[in-house]
Amino acid sequence: MNFRNCLLGFLFFFSANILFAQSSSEEEFTEKGASPVVNSSSLNLFAGEDGMTYYIDFETISLNLKELVLLSEFGDVLYREDLSELPVNTIYELDLTAYGTGFYEVELRTFTGVLRKRLEVR
Repeated sequence: MNFRNCLLGFLFFFSANILFAQSSSEEEFTEKGASPVVNSSSLNLFAGEDGMTYYIDFETISLNLKELVLLSEFGDVLYREDLSELPVNTIYELDLTAYGTGFYEVELRTFTGVLRKRLEVR
């Protein structure tokens, strides 16, 4: 009977660790299922004169970029591009003229997380 109590205790402890480990990792993910947000203050978008074109200087970002995703204010994916082959000294041009005025979210996905910036195009 002592062995049974030890076995039950071990199983409870083991299952509790798995349960808590899963719940803590779920908290790190966003509602959209993306990786954790990585210090989004390092994502600087520079608006062009027309207010519909934005520029991203990759040299100001100290992470390896994987993908750019443009989302509508409702979370719909409007545009997606692979960035992994672009040089680190790229100045990326994001043209929003095809999407019109409104709120957008730019996500730069890295191999460890996501940089996000919310935009309002007028």
